[in-house]
Amino acid sequence: VAAIVRDLQHLVVDLGFRDIAIEDNFFAHSPIRTLELCDAIESLQQVAPFRWDCQTRVESMRRPDVRAALERAGCEAVYLGVEALSPRMLEYLGKAADPVLYLNALKEEVVPPLLESRIDCYINLQFAIPGEGKEDWRETLAKLRQLGWMAEQRGRMITVFPQLAVVYPGTRHFQQALREGRYAAGSDIFEKFTKWEVGQ
Repeated sequence: VAAIVRDLQHLVVDLGFRDIAIEDNFFAHSPIRTLELCDAIESLQQVAPFRWDCQTRVESMRRPDVRAALERAGCEAVYLGVEALSPRMLEYLGKAADPVLYLNALKEEVVPPLLESRIDCYINLQFAIPGEGKEDWRETLAKLRQLGWMAEQRGRMITVFPQLAVVYPGTRHFQQALREGRYAAGSDIFEKFTKWEVGQ
């Protein structure tokens, strides 16, 4: 936590940045770390105010103390990596041990309190997941309508970030695609590091 706060202080106080996106895919994975970090960010806000957002998972935002700490620290938006609103697709992605409980937590424990807070709710969703069909799309649209209605009732908005599903080499999805013959073994279809990335 000390190193993160030191870096934030350098960005905000020394360099004058006023908009910070914390690119940690599971920012709030440790409640103790998150609460400590939010306390430090709250103190830093007194010295040099800045706007910031973070990414995390549905599970971490079930805790009211974490949500309250983010709000006190001035977090403007939380990107929830939901990935799918169809239980079948969540199961395929290995996103949740119990997809139905996961979606219920999103709808009942996570989104409503965010809509009542000053934190904007952003949801990342993957589309064109292998095997996704019309029933999955119907479920997704129905749940998006429910979430949109919840936001509208509170005079708020939920921003949805649609992304095409990506299969990464080495993952179980990639291995499954090889077994199904969708890619040839040793297939050279994936993006290589660009020259500027190698030089960093």
